[in-house]
Amino acid sequence: MIVLAEIQDQRDRGAEPRFLNGLRCVISYEGMPAAECGVELSGGITEIYPGESAEVFIHFVTPELHVDKLKVGDTFELVRVPYSIATGTVIDL
Repeated sequence: MIVLAEIQDQRDRGAEPRFLNGLRCVISYEGMPAAECGVELSGGITEIYPGESAEVFIHFVTPELHVDKLKVGDTFELVRVPYSIATGTVIDL
């Protein structure tokens, strides 16, 4: 699944202010309160910073659970407990 993600600024909470390629996190969207996933930044990008947006490939640990739940245009949130690190929209499945 490819999404357009905007990185949230968590520096005031003591969290790392960048989003790294290969990050493991939790995705939350309507119909799925939490699911483990990995992210891969597209275009050879290795990290992005708060306020920036990028195309991100989402790799689900259990992809079969998400096949019928997501569609293009759906919104989501990426979380590294306890902080929201990114929000965005599904652009391709």
